[in-house]
Parts: sequence; structure tokens; C-alpha cells
Amino acid sequence: MNPSYPSIELLAERARQRMPGFAYDYLAGGCMAEVNLHKNTSDIRAVELRPAYLRDYKGASQKTTLFGREYASPFGIAPVGLQSLMWP
Repeated sequence: MNPSYPSIELLAERARQRMPGFAYDYLAGGCMAEVNLHKNTSDIRAVELRPAYLRDYKGASQKTTLFGREYASPFGIAPVGLQSLMWP
């Protein structure tokens, strides 16, 4: 985690400040009344991750296979238009 941005909200605010308004609105917004956007955000906030400290984790693995290819730790980003207008 970057200590400059201890929360997603602060990171999003920094992105809003740096990006052209229309590009940020496109990236951060949803369609119409943004009902699904607000529901998804609410559902994610309800998830609580509780680390299991001091437990045996020898068998744990993040590996997965997708379309016949194995990934050590799967991570993906959905296609987004206007890529050249967005940066970290």
C-alpha cells in the first residue's frame, strides 16, 4: 500500500484532481442513475477481510487456470476506452 494514499477514497480524489473532468466522470461513473454503481460500492464496503495470523498456510495458493493458462496470482482490468487519458 502506498502511504501517500491510505484509502481508496483519497486515491480517487487525487485521480479526480489530475484527470480531465470528462475522463474521470467516464471512469468513475455508471449509467443513468448509477444505481448499480452505488449498490456495488455498498456491497464491497460490507465485505470484511480478516487476516488469519499465526496459522499454518503451507497449502494456500492463489494459483488459478484461465483459458488453459496458469496464473500465480490472477488480476485483471476490464477493457476501458479513453486509456490515454488515464494514468496513476
